[in-house]
Amino acid sequence: MIGVVIAWQAAVQALLFVARDSNPPIAIRMGDETTKLKLQVQLGLSDPKELRDTEIVNDARKALRRNPLDAVALRALALHYDALKNPKKAVQFAQLGGEATRRDRPIQLLLAGAAAQAGDADRTMEHLNTALSTTASGRQQIFAAMSQMTRQQIFLDMLQPYVRDDVLWMPGFLGHLVSDGAEGPRAAAQLVLRADPKNTADIQKKIGGDLLGMLATYGEYDLLRRTYDRTRGTGKDLSQLATFDAATANKDLGWLGWTPSTNASLGADLDVGENGRMTATVYAGQSERGVALHRTLFLKPGRYTLNETRQLAIAADRASAQWNLYCPDDKNGRRLIWSGPKQLAYTVRSAPGPLIPADCKAQVLELQVYGGDSTRGFEIVIDQFALTRAN
Repeated sequence: MIGVVIAWQAAVQALLFVARDSNPPIAIRMGDETTKLKLQVQLGLSDPKELRDTEIVNDARKALRRNPLDAVALRALALHYDALKNPKKAVQFAQLGGEATRRDRPIQLLLAGAAAQAGDADRTMEHLNTALSTTASGRQQIFAAMSQMTRQQIFLDMLQPYVRDDVLWMPGFLGHLVSDGAEGPRAAAQLVLRADPKNTADIQKKIGGDLLGMLATYGEYDLLRRTYDRTRGTGKDLSQLATFDAATANKDLGWLGWTPSTNASLGADLDVGENGRMTATVYAGQSERGVALHRTLFLKPGRYTLNETRQLAIAADRASAQWNLYCPDDKNGRRLIWSGPKQLAYTVRSAPGPLIPADCKAQVLELQVYGGDSTRGFEIVIDQFALTRAN
């Protein structure tokens, strides 16, 4: 719990700066002391020196004489004593403010910090949940602080009971976590994998594709495999299906589905017809070189055959388009295990394909292209593709 306490001591202070009041005109219509306190707190959230002003105490006392449950006054006193490094009084007034209203985000964040200091994980999360549930505004800044705290296993354990569809802020937090460097997707996957799948169907639908994509990006193939198995449930294992069709073109698969580059000068346009077949229009400008289309796969070991049909739309001298299959998690780095033909147009049936070794648990398939010498570059249409296990 010590790590969480240290993190909260820094995080709560940062979070207070983003927990601003969103409607100052309302404050102007309130009583004099309350109006002044509201504006002082608003200034203090940008400049802590404002919160150390002793006039806050005098104005708060006047406001409390008029209304003993004045939430603005109680918040001002809590923040005032927090700025003065007097946690006992800060928590005292924060608790009173929390009883007056549960919709005061700075109060709830202070109480969360106090609960963490006391080693009370349940209360910490209760106040944090309340702070995040009051309004959607300002959540991203809180998510940023929380994301850093997920580097500690104890905070992930504290979050785990809240990984449910009925926790309104959880999809947003997991979405933030997925995009937070290499550590974020790992933490998000851990939370999703430990959650009850019956209670996370909406979460998986909202973040599943992005999470799978980022796990593939950072080479987390074991987590990718387990997360995909969780999200697909009893559905067909598309990660072992290297074909062009509607199912494997689904964006919810992340990089486990066909993923095109979409640059103006190099890439691929995917189209799924009413019959469920997928075609890829692949293009590259003059002298452009790169990956037009790729997928991460979990093909079983063994020999595969290639079936493919390519049609030429725009020709270019010296242009090429070649499939390359890699073992990305080899101990010696990414290992090339197969390369297909380079021609722009051809038809092959049951041609020799890759031999996938037993130690190659995950594979990355890339269509690497070169635009050639012609000023228009090249364009081809691939209307059939399949790698089929022969044994």
